[in-house]
Amino acid sequence: MNVNIFGLLFGLFLASVLYPISGFAQQPKEFDLLIQGAVLFDGSGGDSIRADVGVIGDRIAYVGKLEEPVHAKKVIDGTGLFLAPGFIDPHTHYASQLNHSNPTARAVLRALAQGVTTVFEGNDGSGPLPVGGTLEKWEEQGIGPNAALFVGHNSIRRKVLGSGNVQPSVKELEEMKAMVEQAMQEGAFGLSTGLFYNPGNFAKTEEVIELAKVAAAYGGIYDTHQRDEGSQNIGVLSSSREVIEIAEKANIPVHFSHIKVAGPAVWGKSADIIQMVEEAHARGLNVTANQYPYVASQTGLHSALVPAWVLDGGVSEMRKRFRQPELQDSIIKGIHASIQARTADPSRLVLSSSDPELNGQSLQDLAEKWNITPEEAVIKVCLTSTPSLHSFMMTEEDIENFMRQPWVMTGSDGGGGHP
Repeated sequence: MNVNIFGLLFGLFLASVLYPISGFAQQPKEFDLLIQGAVLFDGSGGDSIRADVGVIGDRIAYVGKLEEPVHAKKVIDGTGLFLAPGFIDPHTHYASQLNHSNPTARAVLRALAQGVTTVFEGNDGSGPLPVGGTLEKWEEQGIGPNAALFVGHNSIRRKVLGSGNVQPSVKELEEMKAMVEQAMQEGAFGLSTGLFYNPGNFAKTEEVIELAKVAAAYGGIYDTHQRDEGSQNIGVLSSSREVIEIAEKANIPVHFSHIKVAGPAVWGKSADIIQMVEEAHARGLNVTANQYPYVASQTGLHSALVPAWVLDGGVSEMRKRFRQPELQDSIIKGIHASIQARTADPSRLVLSSSDPELNGQSLQDLAEKWNITPEEAVIKVCLTSTPSLHSFMMTEEDIENFMRQPWVMTGSDGGGGHP
């Protein structure tokens, strides 16, 4: 983990536990930074207190009420303000912005301004390779927040097997396992998967279990964008069972990324998943999750709506199939099924794009503008670009149901689309 001064407030919890509100046994005479009179939340879940916090170097040296004047190189008047440990965002997409010299790193700056001091990257199976090279680059350049990195299953699978619907040979699986091992040795926090995405969606459960075992041997965790969060593939309940099966057979802690039930066919199923996780806890499994607190998801238009068989081989192969007349009916039917599964309403599927003609337009808007069907609009857009899609497909009730669980934390999924 890359550490800098933004992370120092994370020590407030430890300091407040080890030292009473009256401060240290001996009050330091000088601080590098002094925050006076803030309302302090120490991260333990207890009541807030009004306190002074003194910092020397990169260490919290004092928490309490100063009894006598002291000198500080910098003083912040915290009156009327709140002070807390830095927040951890377990699921982000800031990797391209983790560079102090990047003038477009506005999303990371916004995160820091909101108190997020630690981010996790390499999510959804798309972590950079090699892991060690990325971590070294972060350390050399400086990146703003603290950051942890997963090794991505999709990245490894694509490197060994390509983007097609193929299964690894014994030799190829060993090569993939060796890549996970190398990444863990270089500092990866664990293995991430995006089994909803190409080419991870072609992987069988057994493949993932074998790779997760390698991460487990190094104390890593398994973080997953599960295979189905709604009803587009095997269904969210079967997909959630797969996640827990991987955790059990690989003997690894598992973390559901952006846990949800997405689409009208599965609304209300949050209770079933919660029960499933609680049963796993009763068997001794370490199962946790993060969620974003909004009703829309964000992913690529083609990933969201184009059938997996059309994506076999990647975007270039998808476009070739779009141009084959004999496949049109099957492709249209597949896209229609995806729209129905996600929202059953094309007006609730909204594009995010640098192209002003597309940005902020729903599929219904584009269909009416071009006098074609929403399914045909998907094909027309994807023939030349791969914009993001915001799918308004969750309910507040399911979001709140997950949010109340002690094993669920908030994650932004921030970077290129989410708030």
